Amino acid sequence: MVEIAVDSRSQTGHILLRPNQSANWQTVYIIAAIISFVIFIIALYMASIGAWLVLPFSGLEIAVLIMANYYVLCRNARQEVIVFSEDNVTIEKGIRHPSKAICFQRHWTKTRIIPPAHPHHLKTVALFSKNQQVVIGKFLNEEDREILSKTLHDMLRKPF
Repeated sequence: MVEIAVDSRSQTGHILLRPNQSANWQTVYIIAAIISFVIFIIALYMASIGAWLVLPFSGLEIAVLIMANYYVLCRNARQEVIVFSEDNVTIEKGIRHPSKAICFQRHWTKTRIIPPAHPHHLKTVALFSKNQQVVIGKFLNEEDREILSKTLHDMLRKPF
């Protein structure tokens, strides 16, 4: 998902990049609770007819379900922010707060579209300045990458 907040006159602002999320924390919590409840009921029934060995494996299954959902939600919580000021382009990457920030001089910054190595892969969008390159939006789909590359090209044009 690409969110653009740019002032067209001053060519300053920011672009927010996030992966598309099919569900939020609350929805996943409710679904995991329902599935866990069903697993627990089936395990209790199996234990009541003498198959008590099902109980530890049911608990393990519930734990794996919760850990997998947590992992996916944490991966989808990452984001990248590209901030355009008059003199600089700053790229901040992180999950809840910026864990990595890279600053380029705006005058020397260019957009690079790297074609895919295989026909089934997606192209890569990168910003580079002098001898440093940063790949951005790895988690975006093809349409969002097109929007991002067009916006970056418009923002980094020299006459502003």
